[in-house]
Amino acid sequence: SDFPMRNAYQGTPGGGDYDGIVFKFDSLLTDLKFSTYLGGISKDACYSVKIINDTSIVVAGGTCSNNFPTTPGAYQGAYQGGIADAFISILSKDGQTLRHSTFFGTTDYEQNYFVEVDRWGKVFTVGQSRGTVPVSPGTYSNPNSKQFLTKFSEDLSTMEISTVFGNGNGLINISPAAFLVDFCGNTYVSGWGAGLSAGSQMQQTNLTGMPITFDAFQPSSGDGRNFYLIVLGRDFESLLYGSYIGSGSSREHVDGGTSRFDKNGIVYQSVCGGCTNDSGFPTTPGAVSNTNNSSNCNNLVFKFDFEIVPKAEFTPDVTEGCAPFTVQFMNTSSDSTNYLWDFGDGDTTSQDFNPVKVYDTPGVYQVKLLVTDTICLLVDTAEVTITVYDSLLITTMNDTVICGPATFDIWASSYGTSVEYQWSSTNQFLDTLNANLADSVLTINPGNPQYYYVRITNPWCTEIDSVYIDFIGDVLVINPDTNICLGDVINLQVVNTNPSVTFTYDWQPASEIISGQGTPTVTVSPSSTTTFTINAVSSNGCVISEDIEVGVYFIDPASVDATAQLDTIYQGGSTFLYASPDSAGYTYQWVPPNTLDNPLLQSPLATPTQDTWYLVIIRKGGCVDTAQVKVTVLENICDDPTVFIPNAFTPNDDGINDEVLVRGDNIELMTFRIFDRWGEMVFETEDQTVGWDGTFKGKLLNPDVYVYYLDVTCVGGDEQLIKGNITIIR
Repeated sequence: SDFPMRNAYQGTPGGGDYDGIVFKFDSLLTDLKFSTYLGGISKDACYSVKIINDTSIVVAGGTCSNNFPTTPGAYQGAYQGGIADAFISILSKDGQTLRHSTFFGTTDYEQNYFVEVDRWGKVFTVGQSRGTVPVSPGTYSNPNSKQFLTKFSEDLSTMEISTVFGNGNGLINISPAAFLVDFCGNTYVSGWGAGLSAGSQMQQTNLTGMPITFDAFQPSSGDGRNFYLIVLGRDFESLLYGSYIGSGSSREHVDGGTSRFDKNGIVYQSVCGGCTNDSGFPTTPGAVSNTNNSSNCNNLVFKFDFEIVPKAEFTPDVTEGCAPFTVQFMNTSSDSTNYLWDFGDGDTTSQDFNPVKVYDTPGVYQVKLLVTDTICLLVDTAEVTITVYDSLLITTMNDTVICGPATFDIWASSYGTSVEYQWSSTNQFLDTLNANLADSVLTINPGNPQYYYVRITNPWCTEIDSVYIDFIGDVLVINPDTNICLGDVINLQVVNTNPSVTFTYDWQPASEIISGQGTPTVTVSPSSTTTFTINAVSSNGCVISEDIEVGVYFIDPASVDATAQLDTIYQGGSTFLYASPDSAGYTYQWVPPNTLDNPLLQSPLATPTQDTWYLVIIRKGGCVDTAQVKVTVLENICDDPTVFIPNAFTPNDDGINDEVLVRGDNIELMTFRIFDRWGEMVFETEDQTVGWDGTFKGKLLNPDVYVYYLDVTCVGGDEQLIKGNITIIR
């Protein structure tokens, strides 16, 4: 009761064994600004205090007092029972007013060990409970665990979110050592739990089974006496990180007040470890000490950086060059959705990830990249200096056309801005043609038209140009040799492929030039094969001569004809076609080609299926003429009238009608038999060219009527048996 009070909200103790006390000094600790009791009729403990926006003070802890002060509208205005309840209280900046205060508990035991305030003014606590703390939907939780996390509204009227974490064994697992809500709203808790000795309400076993993530620094609980760190995402929605850290043979713990967490997501943790003179706690290369230099416990300090602060990093592909100077910036910053580039020229920015900037004006530019995390609104900046020099100047001699191979000089000039000149035959500068790089003149003796490339440089810049050396002989293109038909008129032309060179033209023989003499194009109509010569003189005195032969040909129209071996055939039959004239130098093309064995022959074999006109195109040199012939195709009937046998004949050796023959152009196979009236066969043949002369066994038979049978197969496979009478007449 004799604790000094000044400007107190509660100037006297609440009447219990212990009260919480909140007080404030000036920055030099010379003036007590205020001090006040905070408690009720029983035991009260204040464990954690935070400043809210420099306007209020929030305090959290545990109380056994059922009359601990609360305010109207509080989340829990009354003591909930059990051994103790947790509490949160918010005092005015001067400590004279209790603005908001609430219990938080169940019918069992609860205490708040730490309080945090996020940048939106929400109040967070971490504590222990032996009761059943409500778990909000959508949060990460470990059921039946006894460490709780809560989030309250600014006025403590609403518990917005809560959850529990631990190993789920129904016992309190850890004594919290540090607590943080970072700029992004992520929640950090660290603590220790092996061998806690606060009576039956605390765990007496080793610390095992706590939530661990795949990227844990130390996924195993080791000897069960290690320190523990857990990180939950905003509003406790997910497990971001869980890990043990410690030795495998000594107990790590914290007596309190030795840990500091940074709202940028950095954990600075001081623990008591290495007890029993153990040096198994993990250390890093270059640490102040990698061994425990104490005979018992030693202080251990470690740091985790969760890198919620964006990291701005970039590199330009080049930092010095001549105007216009193009720089490609390669962004290697941490992932973000907001990048702002300031190129240092006072008027251009970019939000591209990897921008390209062209500097047209010489100068020194400070390029800045600002990376902003759009969730946490954290910003990082990186800078690089870009230096732009005046551009190089370069000019070369004009492209030049020469008559033929010759030695002469080509040159380039940089007007004093260049240090070196490199001449090369390739635009990749794979070779160097000049021995003296300080000399801008190159002596050449080209054998072919080609480019010569020159690269001028100083310590910062490079410029490239070229000179093209051409040959007059390569710039004129004349028509190829050609053929015409006697009497045709054609144009002969020469094309100048290099307009920078001018020519005068003379065509020979002049007597054959109809028009265009003195120009690149002339009109001619020679009466016989003639070689024309073009003599071209260039503006620099080079002379080029080119020849072109015009072949003259003639086809006598009276000699052009088309005939057929058979102009009438039966279906399935063939006939040869003939074209004339027939002599060397002619080519032939028959249409339609589809029924011909080779339409390019002078005499192809035709097998038409219907009446067909065949046209032959006859060419010689530049002359063309045509002729045509018709082939008629008859229907193939294997009977009269296409197969015919006369009904009488006069075998009297007068040379007229002395034999009877089977007639027909479409017969493939036949058997022809003749019988007398008594049925005796007097004649038989299978050869269509063999006829009956009226005799039997060498004797001429008497005039009479005889019977014949013809077994015939015609073209196309049609078979017939034809019979009839034949009369011998004397």
